[in-house]
Amino acid sequence: VEKHFHNMQNKHKRPTTTNTSNTMPQSLSLTFWLLVTTAQLPSASPFSSIVRRQPCVRQGPTTSPRRLPQHLSSNANNNNSNNNNNNPSNEEEVFDLDTLQQRLIQMQIDSFEQEVQLPPNPHLSSKDFVRQLLRALWDNSNPLPDTGFRVLLRSSTPLWRHCLFHSVGAPDNAQDEVVASALGEAIGRPNNQFAILVDDGETISNNGEPPFVLDFPTDVVDYGDGTCWLECRLRARDNGELLVAMGWQLQRQSVDGAWLVDQMDWQDFRDEYRPGIGREEWMRICG
Repeated sequence: VEKHFHNMQNKHKRPTTTNTSNTMPQSLSLTFWLLVTTAQLPSASPFSSIVRRQPCVRQGPTTSPRRLPQHLSSNANNNNSNNNNNNPSNEEEVFDLDTLQQRLIQMQIDSFEQEVQLPPNPHLSSKDFVRQLLRALWDNSNPLPDTGFRVLLRSSTPLWRHCLFHSVGAPDNAQDEVVASALGEAIGRPNNQFAILVDDGETISNNGEPPFVLDFPTDVVDYGDGTCWLECRLRARDNGELLVAMGWQLQRQSVDGAWLVDQMDWQDFRDEYRPGIGREEWMRICG
């Protein structure tokens, strides 16, 4: 720097004049010259940090210094837009989570309201109890899978629960969810005489309704000790043909008086299943 300083000083040295009014003080002149010279030094010079350097833009055939910032700003805006699309704002995420939570709560409320109406329900009569139980078995997956068979297990006395558990080879201490799933798989098998009670997903002709209608041909026999017996028949929906006759032995629950299944007698009148598993043929007196 000093060498460069002396060379420039000798190059620009002028003869002195006697007019002192037009002569700049030597210290001020040296300071001004130092600032100008420093601005022209390479970037490696330690004095280059004193002067603010402007960015250099290389001009091309299609790019001008005035248009380049617009291109840069346009690309930056596009990048910000893509980032906003890929990364939703926190407000949107909070809104989605709140909506999902509200829907889940509403689903739980609806499911609870349906569960309350299902057996065992102390407000149901014996006939309504059988109707609701058979309807729950038909809509086994509403609102959750195996709901109908869980309702059946809850609506059974210890004696009938033992029979249901034994039918699928489950011990008495097995979980209701496991036994309900096993019952659904076993009863829903093809060529099973009890498969008429569950929806196989192929009953399109009846608009989702079971292929039978319920018939209670006789009055309920109430024994007056918290037990009763009633007959329920399944008749074909299209022609009224007798399909199955069932005898239900019910017992009231000691807690709230709701009806529970204690025993059930099944007599099958369909030709492919007659007279039913473990049953004997009834004598045909007439015809």
